[in-house]
Amino acid sequence: MYEKNGVIYSLNVDVTIPDVGFYSSSVASQGTFIRDFTVTDTEKTFYLMADNGLTIV
Repeated sequence: MYEKNGVIYSLNVDVTIPDVGFYSSSVASQGTFIRDFTVTDTEKTFYLMADNGLTIV
């Protein structure tokens, strides 16, 4: 929202965010997909990637 000289201007925007997944590698695959994880001192690196159509079963 923006106001100038007592007039309020606004612009409504709808945004769709793609589905994302967490992976243990920079390559998204079923083998690197992280279904559940806990960040610890030794396990703290993961990759957040937009959905690439990969089906995880």
